[in-house]
Amino acid sequence: MIGQGRPTWSAISRPLLTRLWPLGSVVLVAVAAAVTVWVGWRAPAEALVAEQEAAYQAAKQQQTLLRTKRTQQELVSAAHREIEVQHRRLPTQREFAALAVSISQLAQAERVVIPGMTFQIQSREGDLPAKASMLFKVTGNYAGLYRFMQRLEQTPSYLVIDSLDIARVDQAARARGARVVGNMKVTTYLRAEEDSGEPS
Repeated sequence: MIGQGRPTWSAISRPLLTRLWPLGSVVLVAVAAAVTVWVGWRAPAEALVAEQEAAYQAAKQQQTLLRTKRTQQELVSAAHREIEVQHRRLPTQREFAALAVSISQLAQAERVVIPGMTFQIQSREGDLPAKASMLFKVTGNYAGLYRFMQRLEQTPSYLVIDSLDIARVDQAARARGARVVGNMKVTTYLRAEEDSGEPS
């Protein structure tokens, strides 16, 4: 009968399995060890990566906050310097009288008459500049009064026209060349004498 002389698979596999068993055991142990090492290495590595990512994000956020804070500090410093510059440009109380003379000269240049002035200086509150006002009457023609007010507001002494009341003049004043008469209040702020930067 054909195939009677051939060994069966079960007859071959038993001796083969007996010989391969030690090798298979070694392979299984090696695979198990490799899997254990891989799992044992991967979990701490993932934790380390997550920890480093969190540290990076925290450092990035801190850097953004520091940049914002530095920008704000630079803006505050620039604003403080600008305030100091503007403060130094304010007149002192000693310079206030000269300012009144300058206003009278501006008026004369534009053919506007100022017969007299009244002064009001408020008391200083702490380090704040004191408010100082000049009240006076003006007479002249429309064009001269307009030019006078323009030049007044362009002076470097921070003069502000607080109030202005204008009316037409009577016939007698009109005969003298005046067309309008007005009451003006001009205000500025005075820095302290010790802020002038001059030796006392």
